[in-house]
This record gives sequence, structure tokens and C-alpha cells, in this order.
Amino acid sequence: MSVETTGAPMGLSTPSRKMASCSPRLHEATFRNMMKQAGLNPYLMEMANIREQCSWVHMDQPHAATAKALNLITMVVNRARLLKPLTLDYQ
Repeated sequence: MSVETTGAPMGLSTPSRKMASCSPRLHEATFRNMMKQAGLNPYLMEMANIREQCSWVHMDQPHAATAKALNLITMVVNRARLLKPLTLDYQ
């Protein structure tokens, strides 16, 4: 896996990344580590847990699972727009 370091995507003021994947409990540390290795702030990342929250709970309703996944991804993208890097300025 790799992370592009091309700057701020989608009009965001800071480079951030959005992940739509499995549980953050399982993969969040992996993705944050990848961002750190790519020289990006690992805390400018948001995750949408579409496996447990969409595909597993709506196994018999694929259209509902897709709609819910798109909704969660939209929320993650919108939240990422609000992320700001932490600074060490204590004044």
C-alpha cells in the first residue's frame, strides 16, 4: 500500500486522506503509519467503516448497503474538510 503526497485534494486547505475500509480498530494504525511514512500528518485522516456498518448488516439488501456506504463516505469527506493540523504553539 502507498499514499500519494500530491498536496491538498478536492479543495482542502491541508493534505488529508479519506479511507473507506474495514474497522478502524483493525486498520487505523496501519493507515496512520502509512501517512507518517509518506511525510503526511497521520491525524489528517478519516475512516469510513463500510464493512461492518454497511456490507455485513445489510447482506441481504445490497442497494441499502451501497446507499449507506455512500452516505458514510460523504460524511467522512465533509469531516476531513474541517480537519486542521495540530500545532505545538501553547500561547
